[in-house]
Amino acid sequence: MNKRPIFILGVGAQKAGTSWLHKQLSRLSNANFGVLKEYHIWDALYVGHCNRWIIDHLTNQPPLEILRYLMQTGRDAYETYFYGLISDKITVTGDITPSYAALNKVQFQAVKSRLESIGFSVKVIFLMRDPVSRNWSALRFYNRQRINRGNISASQLVEQFEEFYSSQEVIDRVSYDKTVSAINSVFRKDDIFISFYETLFTERTMSQLSDFLGVDIREFDLREKINATKSLDLPKGDYNQCRKFFSNVYTFCEHEFPETKILWKA
Repeated sequence: MNKRPIFILGVGAQKAGTSWLHKQLSRLSNANFGVLKEYHIWDALYVGHCNRWIIDHLTNQPPLEILRYLMQTGRDAYETYFYGLISDKITVTGDITPSYAALNKVQFQAVKSRLESIGFSVKVIFLMRDPVSRNWSALRFYNRQRINRGNISASQLVEQFEEFYSSQEVIDRVSYDKTVSAINSVFRKDDIFISFYETLFTERTMSQLSDFLGVDIREFDLREKINATKSLDLPKGDYNQCRKFFSNVYTFCEHEFPETKILWKA
């Protein structure tokens, strides 16, 4: 009996290495992730602050937006598209959209059921990063053009930081406790890979991921940077304030993943 093809459902976190990982996985000879890394289907449909990704008309839309429209509105367009990428040589595909981290267990179950119904074995990958570092990196990323042009200073970014990380969109992206609980309640333990940005770029983690997916990830570039932003120091006081804001996330992760006590040490 042939093995089921693998669908990698990457659920975040944003600014935790998902773009780098997607590029490394895309180099596999038996993988085809289609035309996008982030398809923004389930976050658009289920998460209020992600509704900007909803395509509500087809007039004058470019091809990629037409694809999104069909996936968001078609009864089985999402899973059919990805299954169409599978062949004798292609056995791995997937959708790595970090804002899927905001989905709840009912929504994850709906996605899982649709993918399994067409014949996929669904594998979930969730990467986490020190919440404060993730938030500061995200704010810099959103302002990268202004930073590069010298139109915003580090002190001005710091002034924006609290308002940024206390927004609902950021809270949803950093509520690792809710994401982990949701995927654990829907997917089998053997079908979940949880790791950390701080240890992602290592041969050990890539070896673990190879075992998890049942593929041999030999070609990967540990020095390659994807969507990197200019490094700017965050003052200690602002770091501590943000860490306190997400204290429940730190507490959860320290209990479930003791290594974060060291990895995410201020």
